[in-house]
Amino acid sequence: MGASVELYGALVGIGTCTAASAACWRWKASRRREVEAKQLEDSLPTSRDGLLLAALVVEIWTDKGPVSSKEPWLGDLWVLLDAIVSRHMLKKVGTYQNTYMVASTDQRIAEEALILTATTSLGIRDAIHMFIASRDLNIHARYGVHADIIPTVGLGSTIALSQLWNETMEIAEGARPNAIELSKTAAEWLGPQFNIEQLDERPVLQARRSA
Repeated sequence: MGASVELYGALVGIGTCTAASAACWRWKASRRREVEAKQLEDSLPTSRDGLLLAALVVEIWTDKGPVSSKEPWLGDLWVLLDAIVSRHMLKKVGTYQNTYMVASTDQRIAEEALILTATTSLGIRDAIHMFIASRDLNIHARYGVHADIIPTVGLGSTIALSQLWNETMEIAEGARPNAIELSKTAAEWLGPQFNIEQLDERPVLQARRSA
């Protein structure tokens, strides 16, 4: 799965990182997170100190393990997911073996990044369910959704992006079959607008709340 982390670079438009010391970045990041934590306690984040990047990872499994990338129907499934992602105006990061990766970011309305990603994940879940049923496949999907505020410049952007993708993929790999599992951060930020169930202390996205 490590190779997939390389795919995010061109997507988010961070650009070439400027030279900065790791010690300086750690201090600034710590201070930034303290300020943001107070602001985000009862509300969704803003993009004042960076971009809110939301990530979605979908993994396709059989009872014996990850689906082989050589399965003839896998390409058809990726095309189906491409259409859903495009319709919700998100960005496909790429595919790696049995893994499909999506990201969303918005500099003007930061919370839209995570809301759109959550909404898209619900659409993808329903589409995959129908795809599996129509082809009578013995497979299931696992989902992971995570979000964080990513610095736009400096060494911190690269480190934060790597951490975000690694955590999102870990969530998906350990998720229950057909469950959209969320990081605690994503669950807190989505709570006011989505129905989220706690399963063994793990937040699982169920549906969007009615207006």
